Amino acid sequence: MVERSGRKWIKREELKHDLREFYSAALLREEIYLVGIEVDMFRGNHPTRVDEKGRLKLPAEFKRRVDELYGPQFYITSKDGKRAEIYPLKEWEKIEEKLAAIPSMNPAKKKFLDVTNYYGQMAEMDAQGRLLVPQLLRETAKVTGEVVVFGVQTFLEVVNHDSFKAEMDAAPMTEADQMALSEFGL
Repeated sequence: MVERSGRKWIKREELKHDLREFYSAALLREEIYLVGIEVDMFRGNHPTRVDEKGRLKLPAEFKRRVDELYGPQFYITSKDGKRAEIYPLKEWEKIEEKLAAIPSMNPAKKKFLDVTNYYGQMAEMDAQGRLLVPQLLRETAKVTGEVVVFGVQTFLEVVNHDSFKAEMDAAPMTEADQMALSEFGL
């Protein structure tokens, strides 16, 4: 695919590769905005199932992005035990870099590491595009059977369909929420 860069026609893949080599994620977003193409992100809602063996088949749209950008290595964890968070390993390593800059005695860092390590495990996508969700996380977050996979920019979130719908119905987006987001230009 070729995109208009603002000055000349270039291959989108070449531009993204060159930019990723030289810029951090924050600068990459700024640079891509300037040249007029989008940052690759996971977005949307894709209902699917976690099978009886605990394997989640990545929805086709997400799998395509993973194949293009990341490869088969993932870190699967949670920050609250209610949602499974699936990070391509490259994205999780960016979080680890930021954590390394925080002093080891910082209580918030310790709590974050405790929780994400408690629920977390490395995973590798198999040839059929499936990931094994850690058993502890499957049980705690009730991510078995019918689930919803959300794209959350740089990672995927897996939630129990019925629990999430009930949570959304109980606490819908309010006008106050919309006003708060409008302060950020949304």
